[in-house]
Amino acid sequence: MQIFLFDLDAPPQGLDFGSLSTTYERDRAASYMREEDCTRFIHGRLWMRFFLGQALDRPASSLRFEEKEGQAPILTDGGNAVPLSWSLSRSEGAGAMALAPDGRLGIDIEMARAVPEADAISKDHFSKSEQEYLSGFSGEEKEKAFLRLWTAKEAFSKALGKGLAADWPGFSLDLSQTPPKHVSAGPETDPRQWHFEAFRGDYGEYGCVAHDRPINSLKLQDLRS
Repeated sequence: MQIFLFDLDAPPQGLDFGSLSTTYERDRAASYMREEDCTRFIHGRLWMRFFLGQALDRPASSLRFEEKEGQAPILTDGGNAVPLSWSLSRSEGAGAMALAPDGRLGIDIEMARAVPEADAISKDHFSKSEQEYLSGFSGEEKEKAFLRLWTAKEAFSKALGKGLAADWPGFSLDLSQTPPKHVSAGPETDPRQWHFEAFRGDYGEYGCVAHDRPINSLKLQDLRS
């Protein structure tokens, strides 16, 4: 598995959003109220094409995508899905992309920051056991634990293809183990099937990947360094 961290305030050279983007992507870019958010979305999609082109040894201009509201883009080739798994995440100006040969894959990255609303968010999105885990921390350490748990849960939810629409309180992760372990789930997932790996960016970001395959090796490249 490969993970790339990159700067969303700078696009990869030689790629033009106007000529490469889909109608859905152009409409979504135009929907952002803040110019900064629009620019970062555009750059994220260009970086996505850059990394996929490298992985497949193909020009970025040859890649074709299908996408629907609320779903991750699907890379197609003549109408057939290409056998490559990837997941994209962003937090402010930091972008992250995970690539694997196959399987369900999700990644999340979050900027290191204060989270004064951690308790309120936990009550809505975390299981009882996860809330108990967080209650063992206070102050800055609690905010760090919250971000570690949040990134793991969102990575798992994205791997399921549901993101924030997933039943977050309906599954539990155990962060007392390294790497995090999936300990309970709803009827559609088997905890033994899932594997997690947490990571930190060179600028302190918290991140995690979830994969329904064993993560035997992980190569992390922070292209901002």
